Amino acid sequence: MLRAVSDFAQRYGPWALVTGAASGIGAEFADQLAGRGLNLVAIDKHTSRLEAQADAWRRRHGVEVRAVALDLRDADFPTALAPHTADISIGLLVSNAAAAFTGPLLDHDPEQEVGLIHLNCRAPLRLIQRYVPPMVERTRGGLIVVASTVAFNGGPWIANYAATKAYNLALGDALSIELAHTGVDVQTLAPGMTNTEGLRGSMDVDKATFPPMDPAVVAATSLDGLGTEPLVIPGVINKASTTLSRFLPRRVRHRIMTSKRIRPFKG
Repeated sequence: MLRAVSDFAQRYGPWALVTGAASGIGAEFADQLAGRGLNLVAIDKHTSRLEAQADAWRRRHGVEVRAVALDLRDADFPTALAPHTADISIGLLVSNAAAAFTGPLLDHDPEQEVGLIHLNCRAPLRLIQRYVPPMVERTRGGLIVVASTVAFNGGPWIANYAATKAYNLALGDALSIELAHTGVDVQTLAPGMTNTEGLRGSMDVDKATFPPMDPAVVAATSLDGLGTEPLVIPGVINKASTTLSRFLPRRVRHRIMTSKRIRPFKG
């Protein structure tokens, strides 16, 4: 186990950059990467929560943590981030930060929905273009792009979120081919429903037919597959349902996607 941890750190260290690191899957990524010996640049807009997590990671794992409070919807976030990473080598980028609004698209504030595109699509693109080229030059490193199972079928009542995750899915898939011979491992992670604060705020998870996954399991499945699996869909049910849905007629897929038993949105 110690050898495996050391090999991982050598391959993807010395620093990992994780977005959306204050809670949910992002916090699990950061904690498990620190446990594998990587120092962290942890980004989130929730300052106090991020600082508390950073202190815990330092104490628990003895790694360096740079907690950077940023809103990735801001157009100039790369400029604000640059001083925090100028003197270090990022060996692993985990593009995890995302948000969603539930309900009919036309009921939502247009500016908020545009901000969602900035966070879910523009931010990953800017981060990839900044931090992956040095990995290519070093001929080692890793990139994890977090998509979602809704990327495969679309998502009524989360239309814009599903569309942004389809972008993430396509982006990660293409980069896994473009960077295949560079020494940089690319993985697209497509979780299904995961027991995060965001999911609990938008869904009555206790009413769902299938219980949401533990964020720790999602992150561990992703990290264990890095370097060998370009697409990771955690969970047997998620894998099976995603595979099956590809063969179902569109009207059937949408009937499933709008089922209150499958996705019990609040409101």
